[in-house]
Parts: sequence; structure tokens; C-alpha cells
Amino acid sequence: MESFSETITKTTRRIVIDWMHEVCEELCSALGRGSVGINTCNQMYVHAVHNLDRFMSRCHIVKSQLQLAAAVCLLISAKIYAIPGVNVLDMCEFTDYCFSPEEVMAWELLVLTKLDWSLRIDTPIDYATRLLATLNCPDLKPKVVDLIVMSTAEPDLSLIPVDRLAVAAIDVILAETKSPVRVPIELKHMETMKVVQRLRGLLEDDFDSDYGSCISGLSGCSNGPDFDNYYKDFKIRSAIGGGDDLSVRVSHL
Repeated sequence: MESFSETITKTTRRIVIDWMHEVCEELCSALGRGSVGINTCNQMYVHAVHNLDRFMSRCHIVKSQLQLAAAVCLLISAKIYAIPGVNVLDMCEFTDYCFSPEEVMAWELLVLTKLDWSLRIDTPIDYATRLLATLNCPDLKPKVVDLIVMSTAEPDLSLIPVDRLAVAAIDVILAETKSPVRVPIELKHMETMKVVQRLRGLLEDDFDSDYGSCISGLSGCSNGPDFDNYYKDFKIRSAIGGGDDLSVRVSHL
């Protein structure tokens, strides 16, 4: 999947999910660095990215609307996972006030409508947690979650069935750690093995973002990209002189 529209490319998407990752990192810091905060923010992040990709697969948007859609998906996921203290005004602040509270609320309704209000979905982390418990390998969960978080960099991986991604991530980590445990053969499909190869490639790649600089999930990343510079191209500017901020309208979507 090289592009979602004429203006939203894979690279553009990567920039916005890096920003989403940074937002979740800040929320994780606010919740505390304990395991509960880290796990919850990982879940929220993966859930939000999945919903963003679902939304973009159903609704055509332009680049200037991408951060707004991402902020709304984060807000929705924060509600799903009961992240305390996250509201519309927080999302406006995270976007450097590029969008008004009214725009965020209007787009929240738009996203929910486009997703048919289908929000209580298992993420790959949910499925992986259950399978790791069945395999009696709960200690591998942090590494598996790290890999699932890294996989969000690839849009086509974000939309594959969650069970396949979870099985593939566990299979890769079992091999990487030289564990004698194996994923039951009946859980492996041809498509799952293709995902295994993609995930192995992610581990081998040297990413130029906070994904590559730390494989410790949302809790240990530092020295990430300069999001203010990254995101100046996403601020809504008028194309008709003056450079004034424009309100994003949803009536045509």
C-alpha cells in the first residue's frame, strides 16, 4: 500500500503515527511508568492506529485533515481504555491548537459513523496476551508487544486480521529468543507465514524514528524526531493568500 489518496502517502502516514506514538508516550508518562500505564498506552496506541487506517480505508481525506483524524482516533481509544484526564481540549493542545474543540467533536462523530460505531475490537496485543498465556510464555509479552507496536509502521500490516499478526509476532519472538516452545501448527496459515517474514524484516531494518531507536515499547523511547518540524506541513493553511488557518469542513466527506 503505497498511498491512501493523492496526498496521503505511506511516508505521510508514518509521520502522523510517529506523532501519535509521541502523544501516547506523554500520556504514559502522566500515568506513571509502571506496567499498568505502559500496557494501557500500548493498547491505546495500537487501537488508535488500527482505527485510523480503517477510517482512511472508508473515507477519503486530504493531508491537511490527517492529524485531525489521528487526534480523534486517539481520543476515541483513550475513552475505550479509560485513560484518565484525556478530553477534547487535550487533543487540541496535542495538535498545537491547529484544530478547534468544535472541529474535534465534529470529526469524532464522523469517524464513529464511518466505523459503524464498531470500536470494541481485539487488538493483536489482546490476542497475543491470551496465546502467550496458553503457551505458558507470559514473560515474552514485552518483546511481542514491542514488535506489534513496530508493525504499525506498515499500513498493510495494520489492517490484517489481528490473530494472524499476533501469531506471527509470537512466532518471530520465539525464534529470536531461541525458545523451545512453538506456536501450534494449526494456528499457522500461509498468509501468517508471509507476515512472519515481514516482521523479521522489521527487526532487521534500521528505522530513522523512535521505533528503531528503542525496542522497549512506549516506555523507553527517547531522542525521537522533531515533531514540531515534522508537523509544520500539516498545519492547515489557506491556499488562497494570507496563509490564515482554515477550518476543516466535514460536510463533503
